[in-house]
Amino acid sequence: MAAQDEVIEAARLALVQGRNPFAGGRGDELRTLLLRGYSDPVAGLIGAHLLLRAIQAEPDPGAAQADRQLFGATVVRLRGLGGPANPDIEALSLHCPDPALWTRTPFTVPPMFAASWSLMVDASFDRPELLPDELWEAGARLRHRRAFFAYAVDDAPGRRTPGCWPAGRSSSARGRRTRPATPPAA
Repeated sequence: MAAQDEVIEAARLALVQGRNPFAGGRGDELRTLLLRGYSDPVAGLIGAHLLLRAIQAEPDPGAAQADRQLFGATVVRLRGLGGPANPDIEALSLHCPDPALWTRTPFTVPPMFAASWSLMVDASFDRPELLPDELWEAGARLRHRRAFFAYAVDDAPGRRTPGCWPAGRSSSARGRRTRPATPPAA
């Protein structure tokens, strides 16, 4: 169990530091452990975020085809481990190669991982119904704590919190959300 915890922590650090341990076909053992070997849903979530990073960084879309299929299978597996209403899993589902796996219902609570929140916000530009106004405003009270989010107590709910919103995004009502100056990576 200690070895598993060490592997998961190393993967979490890679996620926080923006590293891509799966790039260029590397990290096969880590990929297997996180995505198939461990029954810990947190390991699977971290592995799925790292796999998505590797897919998005791959310059040849054909080369990432097997990874896309693995990503879809991972989301299905995570739904079995964490349930279909988990916001982190459902945020990841928005990048599945099979549209039938995409979440269709609005998010009701913020995710545990900052990377999942970014996926939710990016998706809301095309599908604003995914982030209801209440959750969008609650996001202003979230504090980024490396890989995770934590709520902050604030006297003025909905007030923009420094560092919480990426540049070019507004915490105002759904209809007035603005796109970032540079479109997010697909």
